[in-house]
Amino acid sequence: MLTHPDLASMTSWSAEDDLGSDHLPMFIQLHNPIQVHFPVDTRPKWKRNNVDWQLFSTKVEKNVRNFSALPLSLKKRTERFNDTTLEVAHKVVEKVKTSRRTKQNPPTVKDEIKRHNRLRKDVQSHRGGGAE
Repeated sequence: MLTHPDLASMTSWSAEDDLGSDHLPMFIQLHNPIQVHFPVDTRPKWKRNNVDWQLFSTKVEKNVRNFSALPLSLKKRTERFNDTTLEVAHKVVEKVKTSRRTKQNPPTVKDEIKRHNRLRKDVQSHRGGGAE
C-alpha cells in the first residue's frame, strides 16, 4: 500500500527512469483539488531607519511625566505607558506598508521541488551524451 486508503482515489504513482542505481525511484503524486495557502504576515511594521528618535524620546518623556504622579497600580501605569508610547509612535514614527500575499507552498516544499527538477534535468542532459 503506497497511500492511506482514504487518499487512494486522489493519488497516482509511477516508476521514474533509472538514476544509475539498482532501484527505480517512485514518484507519488497527490491530486488535491483544495489549494492550501499559507498567509504571510501582513500587519504594518514600524519604520526603524530615518526616524527622529530624539523627538520620539522627548514626547514620550513629556507625556510620562504628566501621569507619573497619579496614584495608579503598576498594571495601570504599564498600560498607560504603553498607550502613550503607541500614541507618540503614531505621530512620530511611520509605518511601512506591507503587501497582502499568500504563499502556496512552504519553503521546504519549494526547495524539494527545485531539487527534484534539477535532478531530472541533470539526468536528462547526461542521457543525451550516451556512451559511444
